[in-house]
Amino acid sequence: MGAQPAQHGGIDAVQLLTTDHERIEQLFRRFEGLPVDATDERQSVVREFTQGLSRHASAEEQIFYPAVRDALPDGDSLVDESLDDHHEIKELLVAIDDASPSDGRLDDLVQSLIAEVREHVEEEEGEILPRLSQAVGHERMVEIGERLEKAEALAPTRAHPHAPDTPPGNLVAGPAAAVVDRLRDAIDDG
Repeated sequence: MGAQPAQHGGIDAVQLLTTDHERIEQLFRRFEGLPVDATDERQSVVREFTQGLSRHASAEEQIFYPAVRDALPDGDSLVDESLDDHHEIKELLVAIDDASPSDGRLDDLVQSLIAEVREHVEEEEGEILPRLSQAVGHERMVEIGERLEKAEALAPTRAHPHAPDTPPGNLVAGPAAAVVDRLRDAIDDG
């Protein structure tokens, strides 16, 4: 889900993360616009945003949040709150994955997910990203962006709410989960 390179060479973390957020929002709007009986298309959209959110969250937890902790005086509390949001989002993704398309609670679960993600994005884009960018400068934000892009490419494609979400645990568990997820994805596609 990476972004386009920034003008000064490299991928700026702000640009990468906001592009990810925009893509997820587009998928949410697509889901919201689908009729309830468009089961196959709804499942396809759910799968897309599940994969996108899972990769995005994993990369943030490995790369972005440690940078926030290091750079901002209140970084620990900001990251702890964001990790709580991620945990809720992951729990909802698992519940959505477990719900059958004909399950009446699927729409409620997706609407809860959408509300949670939108609130999280607003906090991240409105507070954390601008403050981190100001604290570390453009060059460091490009370095973080490039690392985020690499982490997303190797990240799990499904939610793992009980896996570690901070280094060093997530640096080991994430790639292992990604291998299993990609096998499950191949089986599901086959």
